[in-house]
Amino acid sequence: MSRRISPAFRYWGRRPNEFDEEDLVEMLCPAPGKGEAPLKTPLGFGTEVRLKNDKTGNAVAFSLKKSADGKAITLDGAITRNGKTHETHMVARRTEDDYYLITALTFDDHKERLTSRAEISKVLAHIGKAQLKPACQGVIPAPHAERGKFGKFSRFIDRLLPDDMSQVPPSF
Repeated sequence: MSRRISPAFRYWGRRPNEFDEEDLVEMLCPAPGKGEAPLKTPLGFGTEVRLKNDKTGNAVAFSLKKSADGKAITLDGAITRNGKTHETHMVARRTEDDYYLITALTFDDHKERLTSRAEISKVLAHIGKAQLKPACQGVIPAPHAERGKFGKFSRFIDRLLPDDMSQVPPSF
């Protein structure tokens, strides 16, 4: 999709769980930053990674796929840490406006609400930065903790933010 629309108004009138492909790629497939280890496996659509530490039993497996017809993007992942498996799933279906509607999102066994764009964006960015990228770097990531940016208070604040940031008045 072309960037003819200003980023501030790109999601005006859209549902909170509707994203364009470029934003999904930006959140789920971040490039390593300066000073970080390079990716051993390229991160993008079609990536599958499986790592296991035989000594500790910790493991990670994920696949990020886009269907051949481009109508669906799926993410299936699992992190095994200390004998417990944490599963992550996402399904996004293409709409007639070339946006992707996230119809299901489970983050480390926690089914996410699909009613807040800020909360969904935070979850997808965390999955990309703290789980998918380290797995592609050859590191078995840890599952997230339900505190801090994923604690009850922070999630409550995220739900208060408007989905259309153009509705926020400018501060002087």
